Amino acid sequence: MKFELGSMKCVGGFSRTRWSRIFPARSTSKVVVLLALTIIFATTACGTTLSLVTRRDNRVYKRWEISGVPRGIAVSRDGFIYVGLAESQSVAKIDPKSGELLDEVVLDSPEIASTKDLATLRIDEVHDRLIIANGSDESVSILSLGKLAVLREITLEGETILDAIPDPAGRYLYILGSRSVHIFDSGGQRRIRRIDKMSPMAMAVSTDGRLLAVVGSEEFSAGTATVVSVWDIETMKELGTEPLQTDQRIESVLFAASNQTLVFFARNLVVEKPVEARKSETMMRHPDGGIYISLDFGDIVSSELICLPDGSGPQIATPGASSDLVYFAESRCGHDGKFTASPRKVRTAPVYGIRAYAMQYHEPTNAIYATDTEGFLTVYRVPKLK
Repeated sequence: MKFELGSMKCVGGFSRTRWSRIFPARSTSKVVVLLALTIIFATTACGTTLSLVTRRDNRVYKRWEISGVPRGIAVSRDGFIYVGLAESQSVAKIDPKSGELLDEVVLDSPEIASTKDLATLRIDEVHDRLIIANGSDESVSILSLGKLAVLREITLEGETILDAIPDPAGRYLYILGSRSVHIFDSGGQRRIRRIDKMSPMAMAVSTDGRLLAVVGSEEFSAGTATVVSVWDIETMKELGTEPLQTDQRIESVLFAASNQTLVFFARNLVVEKPVEARKSETMMRHPDGGIYISLDFGDIVSSELICLPDGSGPQIATPGASSDLVYFAESRCGHDGKFTASPRKVRTAPVYGIRAYAMQYHEPTNAIYATDTEGFLTVYRVPKLK
């Protein structure tokens, strides 16, 4: 395994940064966008090196102890690790080669109230911003990636923020609240659309940015069902909704197989459902210039029992090196990583026996980076496929 890293220095000798949310830049329909105007420098953490843990597991490349209750994780193109720390209400930047804490920004005062869960960390398409879903704090934080600094915070009053995903095409920011899905412009300054037809659980965006999949519970005449709804982002029109044939809550969903398939993860179940979006024969055009698309869902015929780790978050699954490969963390319960009911397009590869909260596959180093809320940051070798 090779780590190719650029240089990193602490500007002015300071790294641990607090910021004050003091000015509401925009307020529309209980959506508040806050700008970071006041910065107060605290004690530097630069030069601190995480303690390396002795390991007997040959799957582990490196493991460090990290305080602050690690949760969401992101790995940049050049290999730096970004970890959300719920207890300290901060985001840390870590050198994967040495374990050195290079930078840290405190999002809120842990001495007053530790309300930010830092459920997910995701890097935008141009790799210059870090998007953080803050969970019960009802907010999303947008940070600059190079020198960690808060650029903006979006607050959705009355909604727990489950996830926040930047558009791979660079146009939008998708925010998954506990009551609605909110589509903002890419900078998080203006809300463009709100989807509130269901009680959302998880969402995913296709790698080309063309489709948005939202999973949630919806009321029908026969009762409540867990469904997936797919939207055409070009026209902002719903293409289709189908039940998922399970009463389990969906924790995470991913597009896979070149966006031809959706893979859903519940606590005890993984399901693959093919989805095909294609132009209709009539090629009807929307007034805004888009083209109507018809959508076909395949039947759910492939599912397997799994055991997600207790307390895991929305980033418990991650795309692999190829579009037909998905990695996920799992407690030991006998899943072999294969859909056996019928031929499918996706291979799922579990990392067995780990208690991860979040994980991300990093192709340049061919490794999986994972956090554990008990206080570990681990770099795993990718599991071998059967």
